Amino acid sequence: MAKGVHGQKGVQKGVKDVISILDGYDTFRWSRKTLGGVADFMILLAVITLAVVLWYREDLSGGTPAGLVAIDISLVLFGLSACIFAIFRAVLFMIEDYMEKAVNGVQGIRAGQFPSGGGRSMKKALDSVSSRLQDSITVWYTARAIVIRAAYFIIPGIIFYLLGVANLIMFLVGKGLIPSG
Repeated sequence: MAKGVHGQKGVQKGVKDVISILDGYDTFRWSRKTLGGVADFMILLAVITLAVVLWYREDLSGGTPAGLVAIDISLVLFGLSACIFAIFRAVLFMIEDYMEKAVNGVQGIRAGQFPSGGGRSMKKALDSVSSRLQDSITVWYTARAIVIRAAYFIIPGIIFYLLGVANLIMFLVGKGLIPSG
């Protein structure tokens, strides 16, 4: 319990303190939102590019088998990029869920009923609170570790997208549809 505060108010103050500590250590909140925005933008960009190239596939290829292969390679690369960013966005949603569960686990302590009387009941209540805090901190730490590792997952998505664009541009320059110079 918080120092100098007894009973339910002490529990509420302790819960607020733990939540503020978890929020204080959440140094990746801004990064998660930024990464989420980048992932959303790249999903949109990859899907729009994929749709446009697919729609004009025959016109861009010039009807030649080599042209169709080059365009299909770009389509595969755009599709892989969109899939990678969609998976990354799902991981970010999972991380947000973990963070919420950690905070909700701590907030659940505030609503807990603590039996009055008896040292055995008080020990059970303290063990329950301790267990909830440990579970919440474990979930929070897991989410933090995932976001650190998941950030590198964006790189292949961007690389596949850029390779698709480069492949498409090289083919179109080679066909003379885009002037080189």
